Amino acid sequence: MKSNINEIDTLEKVRNEFNRLVTEKIEKHKYNDVLENINTLGLGKIRNLYESISDIMLESDNGIKIMRKYVKTIKENKDLKKVFSFYDFIDKLNVDTDSRWNYINEGLKCLENIDKHSFKKGVKELGNIVSEGVKTSNIARSTIEECINSTNNVYESVDFLILEKPTLKNINERINAKCVIDSFLDNKTIIVKESCINNKTNKELISEINEELSEINESWMKELIEDITLNNLSNKDNKILFENYKNDCLMIIENIINNNDEIEDKSKMFSLKEKLSVKEYNADSFNNDIINLAELKSTLKYEN
Repeated sequence: MKSNINEIDTLEKVRNEFNRLVTEKIEKHKYNDVLENINTLGLGKIRNLYESISDIMLESDNGIKIMRKYVKTIKENKDLKKVFSFYDFIDKLNVDTDSRWNYINEGLKCLENIDKHSFKKGVKELGNIVSEGVKTSNIARSTIEECINSTNNVYESVDFLILEKPTLKNINERINAKCVIDSFLDNKTIIVKESCINNKTNKELISEINEELSEINESWMKELIEDITLNNLSNKDNKILFENYKNDCLMIIENIINNNDEIEDKSKMFSLKEKLSVKEYNADSFNNDIINLAELKSTLKYEN
């Protein structure tokens, strides 16, 4: 009888171990499929995935090397830089519905000479770099898939309008692409309106902020006020905003260090990086800290 029990126990253990190995192998296969799929993604999804994992990559030397490679690839490919700038333009566009396409069409005119081959080659390179970053950072497959699936398809529509010249054959596709962009901009506005719909104080606040923004000339100030407002309306922790601005500054500093041969300038940047790296979020000094970070970010961008 004991022999039978032992045999049953042994068989159970063997079965469990077999199931574990099969599950691991299937998961590894799925994970590799996801990594390979990154190389086929559009620029918008690659950008979103990179931004989602950049905090994790900053924690390791390999991750930082990959981030440098990512920034360098964009910097050296003028077509990628132009499209990234246009993405930012779309993300921040905040004009009335009647005039928005005047702005968008003017922006598209600046991209008429995009080299399609150079752009696609750059996107492929960025896909490989981000895939390497994901693998190095041991990010879970579910996290990767969530990042990819959560990216708005507005960027694919933007890419289509940039890369495909208008013809009689692609009229429908161009109209659909413009509808997707319209929907994105409408919903972006609706998010703010819905959060304030039953709150007179918030409505008045937004009106006051918009009035203040129209009188401000410094673009970094406008951007900061918008970010703080949306952060508060979304009930997000100010620490998140602080860390985002801090990390943006650190990345720009890294890029300046890597692309500057002047010893004196490098020394200043290393010193600044060291001070900024140890700076922690403080709720009591948040207002002053975030203003200083936003101004620093703007100054560093200019130097870069």
